[in-house]
Amino acid sequence: MLSADQGANWVSLWGPPTSEPSPIEALGGDSGQPSWLRAAPHLAIDIVEHGRDEDDLDRKADELQGAGTAHFWAIRLAGPQRVVVYNGSASPKTFSIDRKLGAEGLLRRRLPLAALFDDEAAVEYLLGSRSAGV
Repeated sequence: MLSADQGANWVSLWGPPTSEPSPIEALGGDSGQPSWLRAAPHLAIDIVEHGRDEDDLDRKADELQGAGTAHFWAIRLAGPQRVVVYNGSASPKTFSIDRKLGAEGLLRRRLPLAALFDDEAAVEYLLGSRSAGV
């Protein structure tokens, strides 16, 4: 869905095919084509399901940020729908789905978080991107 934000380079996965932590979607590759990303993505998104090891998520955030990732979003599916944003050494911040998030230099428009959970909201965001010529 974020790949519809034209001008953004989208890659599919972090790490080589044999990496054990679950792959994540990443924005900010140089090739402009779906590919394995071998450098830190500018924006990484992880979908966190019920029962996920929180220490594993913290390790992933630390690893990505240590490698140079500017934005790491954890989409929380268990409990209230929300997105936890990790940015640098600051404590993670939690945003409810009625908010919008941006990624400076990566997304041309702020993303309504509801679009990450709801198909209709996603379509509305995508159509807005196209009608605005973005």
